[in-house]
Amino acid sequence: MKKIVGTIVAVALAASSAFAAVGIGAWGRALWSPVLVDGSEVKTGVNPSWAWAPDAPGRVGISINAGSENIGFNIDMNADGIDGLGRGDTSFIWVKPWSFLELQVGRVQDNSARGDGCFGAFGWLRNGTAAGKGEDLTFARFGFGGANDQAYGAILKITPVEGLWIEAALDVTEGTSKVNKKPATQATYKDDNGDEQPLVEYVIDNNPNSPTFGDIIEKPVMIDNSTTSTNVAYKMLENGQYGAGYVIDGIGHVRAQYIGLLKEVNVAFDLTAVENLFVTLGAFIPVDDEKSDNTLDLALYASYQIDALKIHALFDIDIWTGDGDKDPAFNFGVGVDYALSNGIGLVADFRGSKFAEKDSDLAISFMAGVTKGFSNGLIGLAVQGTTDKGNWTNSFDKESDFALQIPIKVEYWF
Repeated sequence: MKKIVGTIVAVALAASSAFAAVGIGAWGRALWSPVLVDGSEVKTGVNPSWAWAPDAPGRVGISINAGSENIGFNIDMNADGIDGLGRGDTSFIWVKPWSFLELQVGRVQDNSARGDGCFGAFGWLRNGTAAGKGEDLTFARFGFGGANDQAYGAILKITPVEGLWIEAALDVTEGTSKVNKKPATQATYKDDNGDEQPLVEYVIDNNPNSPTFGDIIEKPVMIDNSTTSTNVAYKMLENGQYGAGYVIDGIGHVRAQYIGLLKEVNVAFDLTAVENLFVTLGAFIPVDDEKSDNTLDLALYASYQIDALKIHALFDIDIWTGDGDKDPAFNFGVGVDYALSNGIGLVADFRGSKFAEKDSDLAISFMAGVTKGFSNGLIGLAVQGTTDKGNWTNSFDKESDFALQIPIKVEYWF
């Protein structure tokens, strides 16, 4: 009986492999800081780079995909937080009726044209300075979804000739829900004298990093002032992404898109013509004074490889184009990676940010670390400091001017 079952399974696997390839991949990262110092506070923490416990103590992710020549699917899952296994960035079905046409439907995202500048602290503990700059630096991914991280809808991509692509991403949630976004306001009530007073509720503080953890605290009751659209198809099209690009063999990659939700035109160029040198530069240009954020964003990232040494540089500036007077906001960063023998690597960077507020101080951050790599992962130790704590603030004294962490990083990929 076992032999018969084994034969049936073998035949089924052989049949399925003849028509479709099934793949399982995985990636995860967690950073544990046994020492986390801020002013008078000394704590500990855990983080996946971009958030803070207990919401996201680490990324433990897995992806499953399968496909034939014409149809397939992709599922991305993770166990980031305290709620168990959940949906990750994507879960969609793709179809290619012809080699030049692909349609994705579901929770979609296409990173193939994204303009990144990721290095140094971006892969460790990010904060509010330029350490938070990296992905989508010069060119935004398709299906970024605006208020969501991904689009719920469809991506249509056409590749009529080699090197040329034309793409559109449509998010149905931007046609049906909260397309006219307005800031939330605190609810009010009238007291015995007829005067309006702010409305609050009393809840138990469930944040273990809060000084009032376990206590009953006062929380404002907020009103969502966003409104929905009745012309959903029109809004979906109006808020879509539409773009095209061309890879010039031996030179680089030029591309442009219109981001309907942000009312911006995004253009970028990657230079790959010089050996060991990579440069990407881009711009996000507001085109609607009434609906965009009235900020012209210019960004540049470059890297250069010299044997075991890789040098990184990043600069990003936001220029206010609306009414009123605002200083330009900018971010900069420089970093190095150095590969030693036996999988040992060194990493360091220095970053700074200047915010748009008048007379704001320059915020700085730095990091230096060492990693030991394996065939499918690594472990590392670093020292990171910052004057702009950003993602770190949930676990820190918000009044102090400087914070320091010594994170231990573990990461895997399969």
